[in-house]
This record gives sequence, structure tokens and C-alpha cells, in this order.
Amino acid sequence: MGKGIFAAVAVMLALLIGSSVYADPEKGSRSFEVPTTPEEQQIKEKIDQANNEFRQKVLDDIKKSFSLQGSDFKEARSELLNDQNFKEFRWVYMEVVKNQEEGDIMPVLYYNQNQAYILEKKSDGTNVMYTLKKDSSEWVIADKKVSPGAQIEHPLSDQS
Repeated sequence: MGKGIFAAVAVMLALLIGSSVYADPEKGSRSFEVPTTPEEQQIKEKIDQANNEFRQKVLDDIKKSFSLQGSDFKEARSELLNDQNFKEFRWVYMEVVKNQEEGDIMPVLYYNQNQAYILEKKSDGTNVMYTLKKDSSEWVIADKKVSPGAQIEHPLSDQS
């Protein structure tokens, strides 16, 4: 089970961050970390655009499920949680991540001065909202709500 979670997290980070491209060398394609040619740059831009579109559709669906539209919350994705400004959220966020299953989408932290939420989409389309509260000096999960949501396909999932 640990290997499955690690694999799912690794795949989702690659999709959500979009910083690398990997391909099948037997089909005459290459892999690269940083684009070095105009062709590689175009591929990276296409993946970045698809990832951003996918991420926005997922977040829109979750926010709609829990009536968070038009709220004054800021977003912090997993890569920002290493920043010192977010260290107070790190442990509670990692509790959600470590309980994810294969195919779940990396959660997103939504916060303002007084409230924080961790929003997650499960592989079956279910949306989950964890309400956080500050308990003395640390944030803890105060409530968990689950709502049916749409299964959203990544724009590049049908391409080889």
C-alpha cells in the first residue's frame, strides 16, 4: 500500500507541476527536464496548459460542491508548503496526503486570516473538504465533509 501511495503522489506531482516530460525512447521520442529546443518548449507549454486547465476544473468542481465560489481565500499547492510561510500547515496537510489512495488528486490548501480548508478530489470523483482550526499553536482538522463530484479527465489522458 505504501508503494501505491508513493507512486500515485509521484505521478500526480509530475502531472500537476508539469516541469518534466517523459516519453518512450523506442518510439523515437526523448525525455527532458528543462526544454532545450523549440520543440521541447512547445511540448512543455502544451503540458503546462493542460495541467492548468485540469487543475482549474478540479478546483472549480470542489468549490462548487462546498459553495466556496467567490470566497476571499488564497490557494497554496503542495510545492508551496515547503515555504516557511506555510510551515504551520505542513503537518496537517501531510496527514491528508498520506491517507490518499492511488488515483487521488493532490489536495490544495485554501486559507485566509481566520480559516483554512484542505480540498481534495478522490479518484472516483468524490470531493472532500477538511475544515481546519487553530488549536493553540497548530492547525488541526476540525471537520471533514464529503460530497459527490464530477470525474474530470486530464486533457492529455487520451493521447499517447
